[in-house]
Amino acid sequence: MVSMNRTRALWLLSSIFFILAFLHPLTEILIFPAFLFLLRALTQSTSAIQVMRHSLMLGTIKGLGVLLWIWNIYPLSWLTDHSAMLQIATMTVYWLTAALTLALGTTVAITCVYLCHKHLKKGLYTLPFLWLAGELIGALLYSVLTLGPGSSIQMHFSYGFVGYTIANFPLLNSIATFGGVYTLTLLVATLALLIHVYTKQEKMVKKITTFNCVTTLVTCVILFTAVHHYTREIPVHNLSVIAVSTNIDKTFMPGENNHAARRTVAYEATTQALTLSPDVIILPEDLRMLQGFTSLEEIFELLGDTLLIDSARTNIEQGVISRAYIFNPDEQTAYALDKNYLVPHGEYMPYLHNALLRPFLSSSTALQLAEDLAYTTGKPNKYTNFPDDTPVILSCMESAWPGALYKRTRDHTPPFVAHTISHSWFHKPTILWHQQDRMLQAQALWSNTTIITAPNMAPQKVYRPSGSIEQGKPIAETTYWALHVVKI
Repeated sequence: MVSMNRTRALWLLSSIFFILAFLHPLTEILIFPAFLFLLRALTQSTSAIQVMRHSLMLGTIKGLGVLLWIWNIYPLSWLTDHSAMLQIATMTVYWLTAALTLALGTTVAITCVYLCHKHLKKGLYTLPFLWLAGELIGALLYSVLTLGPGSSIQMHFSYGFVGYTIANFPLLNSIATFGGVYTLTLLVATLALLIHVYTKQEKMVKKITTFNCVTTLVTCVILFTAVHHYTREIPVHNLSVIAVSTNIDKTFMPGENNHAARRTVAYEATTQALTLSPDVIILPEDLRMLQGFTSLEEIFELLGDTLLIDSARTNIEQGVISRAYIFNPDEQTAYALDKNYLVPHGEYMPYLHNALLRPFLSSSTALQLAEDLAYTTGKPNKYTNFPDDTPVILSCMESAWPGALYKRTRDHTPPFVAHTISHSWFHKPTILWHQQDRMLQAQALWSNTTIITAPNMAPQKVYRPSGSIEQGKPIAETTYWALHVVKI
């Protein structure tokens, strides 16, 4: 009984440390004790059923902690006509079901590691690969949970991937240059495993050969990737980019007046930015300045020699899409780029959650949701069709897609990546911002490209291929907009 209670305590401690590792930069190092408690609990467990039960608990607790930022959406602006109880119930259902789907992937991974440990001599060494597989399974199941008109079955949702916890660690994060968060995850799990084996004195004699081989291999990999990272060439383009940040929440002018007011803010910020003669201006997601013009000629007359990036809700034959536009003054044309990864509950309503929620909605709210959350994914973006100096667009939720930038920069080398964001649904989600920092660091490292954010209701930042983050400092600002100059 004492041994069983001790094992349960180890599982619980592991769960708590996994949560803490994702909440703040200062607690990221706790990912290693999280794995150490897990491995100790795993090796002390007596049956696969016991491991499945405890790993499901661990995965659920970890998922709930990672997704705590969901509660920064409260109060739900699209349910303000309904009771606080319905809003809280809606968020609780989404929070729990999302955490459970991620937990199922964790359960599969940990159970498989346990079975390998029981039936193979060196079974614990499967941990890094099975853990990564479990994270991908969780992402896959999350896409099934959130399947709707604006989504597909994929493995893009990477919140909770353990590799992000070392994306800000010098030297260790160098491995991200060869695979982003995927290789970071393999490294975290491998280092934790080696620490476990080293500290497990009674196993040292039996595992010393494998331990030495794996340690030598990992050391060589870290040194090789570090040399590659710190010696690779980072292109200099001598560009002056102005990223516009805005402060426009969902209460900023109701109805159609909201769109007109946003266009006014965008126009004021753009005209002020143009006085500084930048090479590029980036506007936040869905600011819709372009809709205030009647022709391309008008836009280019305003812009002069400056390239502008804007985006807007766009109606096409297949439905509503979120589309970014790059206005290129050299070519006197605009390139259209569609958002390929949408936000559930923000841009579309998942089938399952829609079916659960609809009976509790008033007819007016249901109609409004059907209109507002009606986005669908656009066509795949082919940057090879554009000039070589065309920036790549990464729209809001696409930061959570680990391979998004690698895919877009594999055959196209942009001067930088414009990350357009709108967090108007949220109320200062600091946990979310921290997690997205790590996601963008990993993507910048993998793609060897600078990422510049143009945010609404979020901090403006720059993510360099070196792995560093630069906090934006406005050179001009008003109540609703600020300008940040970035040199590329």
